[in-house]
Amino acid sequence: MMRRVVYALLIAVCCLGVADVHAGRRPEMTRVYVFGFAASFTDSVACQTSIQQVDSAWLDEHQFLVDRSLYSLQLQYHMESAENCKNSICTVFFDKSEKKLERTWRRVHRRYEKADGLSFRTLPSDRFHFLAEEYRPIVEEEVPDTTPALTKEEKQQLRKMRRRQRLGEAVVGIGEAVVQGVGEAVEGAIDNALSGSSSKSKKKSKGSDSQKTSRRGGRSTR
Repeated sequence: MMRRVVYALLIAVCCLGVADVHAGRRPEMTRVYVFGFAASFTDSVACQTSIQQVDSAWLDEHQFLVDRSLYSLQLQYHMESAENCKNSICTVFFDKSEKKLERTWRRVHRRYEKADGLSFRTLPSDRFHFLAEEYRPIVEEEVPDTTPALTKEEKQQLRKMRRRQRLGEAVVGIGEAVVQGVGEAVEGAIDNALSGSSSKSKKKSKGSDSQKTSRRGGRSTR
């Protein structure tokens, strides 16, 4: 059963989005309805909050709740401090329409209300209530370049170092080519010497064979 809870939380996170996006146009402050769901895998406990109204919530350009992770942290802190539910995983559902969110709330509640091996309860709004998170835009500050400018002498030394580096690379390349060429020449000479010795041995063997046959022929005529 706890695997189903994990899958449900993962689907909820994927649907709602994981990262909070501040880029693009400025989010709009509006009224939304939210409820939270929390599950502890060590205690087999799951909790679902009531549907609550947040008047000063922020929605980004994609109509996602800004700082959703902070709302989840509110519920997680309450679960660990007030409900004594450690290592809980929390997620938040939201919608601008209360009726649409009620359908989602009932669907989640029916799924876990009579689940085997799971202690499921509902947190009323007087026991836990979401607080609106303040929108904090990300300001990217330009870091000034504090690298000191090079003098003429330093630039000349840098050019000389680069020239020496290029010359060194060229010398190394030439040395490798020479070594490779000498190696190939040595291998060719060895191959020629071996082939020459083998041909000479073949000629000697042929000569000895002919002499043997001639001697045999002479003996037969006698």
